[in-house]
Amino acid sequence: MRKIVKHPARDLGYGLTGPMYLPPSEQERALRDALQPGLHTYRPLKSGEIDALQQNGCSSDDWSSVQVGDRFNPRQVVGCRFCGLVRIGNLGNLVHEVAGLKLPVGLYHSTIVACDIGENPVIHHARYLAYYLLGDDVLLHNVGRMAVGPDARFGHGILKGEEPEEARSWIDLGNENGRRRILAFDGILPADAWLWSRHRDDAQLLERFKELTDARFDRRPGYYGTVGDRTAIINTGSVIDTAIGTDATIDGASRLENLTIRSTADEPVTIGDDVTLRDGIVGAGCTIAGGVRAERFVFGSSVRLDQGARLRHCFIADNAHIACAELASVLTYPHHQQHHNNSFLIAATLLGQSNIAAGATIGSNHNSRGADWEFLAGRGFFPGLCTSFRYPSRFASFVMVVKGDYPAELNIPFPFSLVARGDDGELRVTPAFALLENAYMLARQERNGRRRDQRVTRRQHIVTDVLAPDTADEMLRGAALIEQAVGRAVLEQGEIPPDEAPAEDLALIGRKLLAEEAEAVERLELRLAGLERSRRPARLLKAAAAWRAYRDALEFYAMRTLLEAMRSRHMDGPAELHEWFGAGNGAPGWVNLGGQLVPAPEVEILRARLRAGEFTRWEEVHEEYDRLWDQYPEDVARHAYQILRGLYEVEGDGLPAEPWRRALARAAELSQAWVERVVRARSRDYDDPFRRMTCDSAAEWEAVMGSLAEDAVIQETQEAHNRFKDLVAHYQSTA
Repeated sequence: MRKIVKHPARDLGYGLTGPMYLPPSEQERALRDALQPGLHTYRPLKSGEIDALQQNGCSSDDWSSVQVGDRFNPRQVVGCRFCGLVRIGNLGNLVHEVAGLKLPVGLYHSTIVACDIGENPVIHHARYLAYYLLGDDVLLHNVGRMAVGPDARFGHGILKGEEPEEARSWIDLGNENGRRRILAFDGILPADAWLWSRHRDDAQLLERFKELTDARFDRRPGYYGTVGDRTAIINTGSVIDTAIGTDATIDGASRLENLTIRSTADEPVTIGDDVTLRDGIVGAGCTIAGGVRAERFVFGSSVRLDQGARLRHCFIADNAHIACAELASVLTYPHHQQHHNNSFLIAATLLGQSNIAAGATIGSNHNSRGADWEFLAGRGFFPGLCTSFRYPSRFASFVMVVKGDYPAELNIPFPFSLVARGDDGELRVTPAFALLENAYMLARQERNGRRRDQRVTRRQHIVTDVLAPDTADEMLRGAALIEQAVGRAVLEQGEIPPDEAPAEDLALIGRKLLAEEAEAVERLELRLAGLERSRRPARLLKAAAAWRAYRDALEFYAMRTLLEAMRSRHMDGPAELHEWFGAGNGAPGWVNLGGQLVPAPEVEILRARLRAGEFTRWEEVHEEYDRLWDQYPEDVARHAYQILRGLYEVEGDGLPAEPWRRALARAAELSQAWVERVVRARSRDYDDPFRRMTCDSAAEWEAVMGSLAEDAVIQETQEAHNRFKDLVAHYQSTA
């Protein structure tokens, strides 16, 4: 219960910074002045100006503490109460307009406590404005309480004054038990959150992360809140302990508390009606409206939240859109989509480009003896309508899950697969389903990744290519698992017990049959244990076609990557690739670091350097991400080179001329086949009579749907194929 505490009237406007935190030579306003050194010049009020202000209904206990700019006009200040040191910039004879609201420059009917106000402010009915530094052309209208306390942290997970460690504000990601918690700070990236939340057995690394965060901030209490130039705050209930950048628009919000809002002129933030935000960081370019509630969070750049979304303990990375949903203890990478009613995402880590359907229930089953465990999904996770899962579960990239209840834990290592449950409850997995049957969806995902990236400043590097090092490694593993499953099924038909055969032998048997007798493989009943926590192994469907699709996609990825690298480096042939890469291993495993793909050994080196204290600022860590990004084209080309050598079973060094010529011929064929798959997948919508039955004619259907030839995804896919075909032809001429 909060009680009313009495203070002397002269204390109002003073005491934000306790004297124990200021050297004897410093005045209380030292921290205040440090935030805006030399930005404006002020003078004392003239006696005639004081008289005019009093006639306008203004009051102050000490008019000498009210300072103004050279072009101050007292007629533009009406009905205001000033407490403490208040400094007001020049007032022009202007009217400012925002969202159809037009108001004259000046201060009207407001209580202002210890604030600096820039030039040409529009402050109307700010009922309590305390300890804020306002930029130029700021507009405040009908704002309730807008104030900063001595222990304001502005959304950062830091301590002030003599606060104990227990006072920190942590964000519990990936698990509701708090054991993957991180600290928020202005400038944190998804890559930081991944490193911090995953490596929980590395106590020294975790301590270094905390030290880097603390080093960014002054522990002294008494920092003023800031509002950047041209920011408008209208019809808002309260703004507490919040730092706001430039050009933001806050209209109709309920409560904003303990925040940093990273709005800029190029990427303004908009916060709308009935929004409540507490304890977090709002990234540049975000749009938040429609009754959103969020507590303990970080929102990346260009995140859109609306329609009553509810979030707590969340890190939502760049270019996400969330509406009508509930999320808790979640880390989502860029391009997360969850904008349907009643979708539920708890204690999960999703590695980007995901889309959560309406009614999906992911988490909080409360079926264990403690907090639910964890859920980890690779890029492009697509659960169907009203899908529910049991924790813990894990999925490879671009997995689609058919609508239904999945009462046992799942571990799906096959990328691009379709997961379903049969009428008898049997788990059925179709590897490479999206590559074979829904290539249009994958091509659309790539296009959306490019088109929806609205960021002006791209601080977090993002890979949105469907065929990339992470999915390539998953396809290698998926193909190997199919080979082992086929080998096991073959041995089960003979006299040798499959459990006694090494995995390598099973893979050799399976690979030979898949390559030479695909039809025979399709007649086998393939089962694979370990995909579901069940006594009955899951069934693999269309394994031969999936195996071939994986190998084709791997070859397409390898050749597309290598030819682009050769073009950019003006190479003539594969001999130069070997000279470039040497004998180094190009397939060490990859880590999705917040959306940026990094070779696993590089991440281990980064961790070792962090533990050793080589980085003293988070900015230095981010510069290392930039260096790794600059190195990515070479790393991914080396990876592709080794994959191509493996597919063609090249022994020794280099890539001989004959395999290279065959790979070039195959590259053009694979690219054309990809275009045909994209077109075929989309054509089903146009050929399906049930799709057309709501239209009276083919002309109406085309007017509503658009023609297949004008489809933007198909057009871009065809254009990419044409460019690649020309590139292949160039290197065929020199092979």
